[in-house]
Amino acid sequence: NVLALSLPALGGILWAVRGLAPTRPAAAGFAAGVLAGALGSFGYAFSCPEASAAFVAAWYSLGIYLTGVLGALLGPRLLRW
Repeated sequence: NVLALSLPALGGILWAVRGLAPTRPAAAGFAAGVLAGALGSFGYAFSCPEASAAFVAAWYSLGIYLTGVLGALLGPRLLRW
């Protein structure tokens, strides 16, 4: 769910980063993905009743990481200038 909630933010952040002309598009895409994943996990935290430390550490981190990987994969294609 974190990944799904992060996709709109990822699109917006990649669009904004494209105007900055990054020299390392994969790294910039990963950073944009991590930021989008953090925003998605923030939104998911409001609706999720589970708040144990193990759940948050495992699943939220996994969602943020997967969004970062998706950003790194999309970065070289979308952040070219």
